[in-house]
Amino acid sequence: RAVSIIDQFSLPITGKKFLDFGCGDGHVVQSAAAMDPIFAVGYDVVVPENQIVAWNQPLNSLLLLTNDLQSVVENGPYDSILLFDVLDHVADPIDVLKNAKSLCAPGGRIYVKCHPYCSRHGGHLYRTINKAYVHLLPDAVLDILAPDRIPLAQKVLFPMKTYTEWILASG
Repeated sequence: RAVSIIDQFSLPITGKKFLDFGCGDGHVVQSAAAMDPIFAVGYDVVVPENQIVAWNQPLNSLLLLTNDLQSVVENGPYDSILLFDVLDHVADPIDVLKNAKSLCAPGGRIYVKCHPYCSRHGGHLYRTINKAYVHLLPDAVLDILAPDRIPLAQKVLFPMKTYTEWILASG
């Protein structure tokens, strides 16, 4: 799946500095590190519970997984920045986009993919309750069906309008 995400965007990685901003478990950035970048960084605010590789220390001369934004800044700027299914899960998407922009090298690019709340699996409940649109049930029902569900920060009902507004507001 990680390689298909890289391919989906035709991400320039070879000979570039790459940042996966909101990397989750770090699978995409680990795949990117195998594609001969100058350096690849995976950043997320939460270190995964069942981490397979070490966080907050360089794994080799090409890869760092971290939850320390200062480390991300120190290793920048980046030629390619990926925000894959991040903006719908943060309290302030405009601020996240501004942070990403500040980390981008001159001529660099930011690649964004969102997973809007109004989509069939917008609530990410497919692992717990594999039913399309189940996340649209009232919270009281979801508290019973999926008490450990991922809290959603953004309930985006008009994706193109909302995402356009976020991008424009972030500059």
